[in-house]
Parts: sequence; structure tokens; C-alpha cells
Amino acid sequence: MAAKQASAQAPFINDRAPFPRGKGLGLGWPGPLAVWQCVHHNTIMSEIMTIRVDRKTKSRLDKLAKAMERTKSYVAAEAIRAYVDLNEWQITEIKAAITEAEAGDFASEKEVQAVIGKWRRRARKMA
Repeated sequence: MAAKQASAQAPFINDRAPFPRGKGLGLGWPGPLAVWQCVHHNTIMSEIMTIRVDRKTKSRLDKLAKAMERTKSYVAAEAIRAYVDLNEWQITEIKAAITEAEAGDFASEKEVQAVIGKWRRRARKMA
């Protein structure tokens, strides 16, 4: 009964760790309310998708979700989102580089030598 009363007052990070609304943990983040808002924002318009994974990956996902006290769906969705973000960024940068190359926008020999010299100087300082 106490857990139901607490949930009406503040969101939970997990069923065992209620924190008062607006209180952080002194770790440089605003606390459970911000976490709840982020999760709510990221899942409010979720779609259903079925995927196939090998047995070992599924077992690893199960263990990770349990350790994080999250559902397998949440962990898998976050992993897919991060993968898509990274690859989307890479493809965009590659296309921009190809456009620059096709336009003949290359570094001159002098610019390349300047960068190489800069890195050599830094390497000597660190050695």
C-alpha cells in the first residue's frame, strides 16, 4: 500500500527506490522526474517491431535488462536508437565528404604537412 501512495507523489526509478519529486541524488543530474520525463518522451509514441536474435544475444540482453532493472524491450529499443543515431550521423558525414571531394575541396599539400607537423610536435612532448 505504501508503494502505491508513494507512486502518486513521485515517479520511481524502480519499484524499490522512490525519491521525492525535484530531489536529485547529488550526482549532477536532476533526479527521477527528469528520468521519468525522458523515458516517457522516448516511449510515448512507440511502435511494435519483432526481431530475431541468436540465443547468446538474447541471454545477454536478458542479463543486461535485469541488471539495469529495465525491460528487455526498453534495453533493445535504446540499443537500436543509439545504433541508428550513430549510423545516420556517419552516412550524413560520408555523403558530405563525397560532395566536397567531387567539388575538388581537398586540403593542400601545405595544409596536410602543417597538420602532420602539429601531431609530431605533440607526440614528442608526450614522450
